[in-house]
Amino acid sequence: MSQPFNNSSSSSNPSSSSTWVYNPAIDLIIGCGAWSAPLLILASPFISSKPQTLAMIFYLLSLVCNYPHYMATIYRAYGTKEDFSKYKFFTLYLTIVLIVLGIFAHWWHQVLAIIFTVFLTWSPWHYMGQNFGLFMMFTRRSAVTINKIDRTAIYLAFLASYLMLFFGFHTGTSTDPYVLSLGIPEVIGKSARTTLLAMFLLTGSYGLFSLIRQAGLRTMLAPLVIFSTEFLWFVLPTLLQVTNQINYIPQARYSTGVLAIMHSAQYLWITSYYTQREARVTTNNWKHLPYLITLVIGGIALFVPGPWLISHLFSYDFSTSFLVFTALINIHHFLLDGAIWKLRDNRIADLLINSQEKLSESISKLGEVFSGTGDRIMGSTLSARLVRIAISIVLLVLASIDQTRFFLLLNDTNLSYLTYAEKLNPNDAIVKTRLALVKANSNNLEETINAFKSALTLNPYDLENQTRLAQILVENQRFGEAYEHYKKMVDYISLDANAWLNFGILATQFNHEDEAYSYWQKAIELDSKQSITHIYLADSYFRKTEYSKAIGYYESFLALVVEQSIEERPTPKELILVVLKLSECYVQTNSPERAIKYAEQALSIAETSEDKALNSFALIKLAELMSTFGDLNKAILGYQKALKLDAEIQDNKIAAIDWFNYGKLLVKANASELLVLACFLKAESLLKDTQGEELAEISKTREIVEKNIAIEKTKVQEDLDTYLNRALSLKP
Repeated sequence: MSQPFNNSSSSSNPSSSSTWVYNPAIDLIIGCGAWSAPLLILASPFISSKPQTLAMIFYLLSLVCNYPHYMATIYRAYGTKEDFSKYKFFTLYLTIVLIVLGIFAHWWHQVLAIIFTVFLTWSPWHYMGQNFGLFMMFTRRSAVTINKIDRTAIYLAFLASYLMLFFGFHTGTSTDPYVLSLGIPEVIGKSARTTLLAMFLLTGSYGLFSLIRQAGLRTMLAPLVIFSTEFLWFVLPTLLQVTNQINYIPQARYSTGVLAIMHSAQYLWITSYYTQREARVTTNNWKHLPYLITLVIGGIALFVPGPWLISHLFSYDFSTSFLVFTALINIHHFLLDGAIWKLRDNRIADLLINSQEKLSESISKLGEVFSGTGDRIMGSTLSARLVRIAISIVLLVLASIDQTRFFLLLNDTNLSYLTYAEKLNPNDAIVKTRLALVKANSNNLEETINAFKSALTLNPYDLENQTRLAQILVENQRFGEAYEHYKKMVDYISLDANAWLNFGILATQFNHEDEAYSYWQKAIELDSKQSITHIYLADSYFRKTEYSKAIGYYESFLALVVEQSIEERPTPKELILVVLKLSECYVQTNSPERAIKYAEQALSIAETSEDKALNSFALIKLAELMSTFGDLNKAILGYQKALKLDAEIQDNKIAAIDWFNYGKLLVKANASELLVLACFLKAESLLKDTQGEELAEISKTREIVEKNIAIEKTKVQEDLDTYLNRALSLKP
């Protein structure tokens, strides 16, 4: 019900008007939403120990609560020729337009995304409008005169509660292919919600205090409960988000979850009362059970047959078709509901708010209105009744099948249940997804892949399935298939930063470097704080010797690492390799000071890690850099420290290479050839049990040195340790 009683009446309500609609308990629990807190707690996945049972209960409730509440509006607008004609724009022309939209939405995803987003954005406004309308109804039924200022204050509070949710929905980008976001920046979105929260508290407190002061707390009990319901439905989730108690609430939860059930029950509560009074005024022939049966059967007819027929006749995904029907029926409901529940319609005011005395004055007018229009659309003959009974039976059977399908789906690890659900409807992507997950758990690779492909054939816009299949292909090293899968993915879904990163990595597997760069750039655009993407781009430019481009990405990576917690940071070895590559980039771009700065930073990280091998590695790299820029003294000292650490590490290959390079450094520093020969002999001895290029190069270089000091060779060999110690203690 969209703001059903939101227009002020110039006439005051007589004091004899009853406050309650049915009775205080029903009115407060259902009409005012006093059951909101316990139901919301019960429906919470963090509280419930039996989520499958609750899901089944709420899905069953949709048959007797959610679906019928849509039918209640249809009953109200289409029930008589007079009403049908009065709302012809909505009952005929709008219906035709929405049917056409439904056809397009089944085969054009963008249309579906638009109408589904409209539905999700509009539904909380619809809930809010109904709460505000009921607040005003109870206020006026209690004979409370609400002035324009107080009414405006209350309305602003309700409006603020909706806008909080609106900004929550449309802040940031949407990763849901069925939901479009306005993309409001996070800073603006959070600031707006905080401001609206203050607005809700201030205007609501002002309006309520003014009304309580005028009428008393007891008289305002029903409006106060409705206001608390509005707080629980809209404001509390926003408050938890703003204070970072929860991160994100999916839009669909507000439109299809427990709030929809409570809203629908609230709607049926007031519409049944209205229809009952209307019937008694005109025909005095009202029975609750036939009315309820009409709404239940009609609600099933609205939601259930369409998706089942379309999925079977056109091999179309059942779940997607259900989304189309849900969105369009809701939009039709919102528009029609807003037209038929207006206080400016005297019939509504007479039946819901005015006193019995005022109502009696309207009976004759209402009788004239309904004269000759009491027959329902399908007539009242025996044959018409038999047709209605037959259709009702078919619909109830179909509803039972639909409920059975849902029950089978809840047992998402039971292969036999899921197989039976697939037999009920082989064109249901959700069933095929559950089957794929079960097969994945049983390590049946080919069947798992085929099951996911089958689900994606029905619904290629399923983000989770697209990601799951890509991950399975990558994990099993089927890179070619994974690469082709990613190429198809981008036609259906918006990839997130991780997906673009992986797509780029796969592209490099097939030497598509330019593609990889563009994919990684998109990943950074989506998430500039994803440090690993900066590394991939930096390393790519490093390999292409485009050092100036690599520098920016390496430095961005290091800046992001500083912001990370200790647990999130790369290992010291990974970090040192990045820092040393950055140092090399500055070497290649003729920036010696910055090159040395980063090499020293790498050494500092190594020393902090207390890893001797890593420390030795960093010392050598810094020493090599000092040698390159002509500071041989510091280079010699660096090698000496590294070689002492090598002796403790006992890695012959690393030590051999370091001794060999130290010997070459001593040659460059014009040190004694005896010390140089000692370094080469030590390196050769460490690799004597291995064969390879390193040993061959060391031996060849050693032979050249020996020729120059042939007489001293034996002396060095006999007293090698002494000469090595002299080399290690050499003062530059």
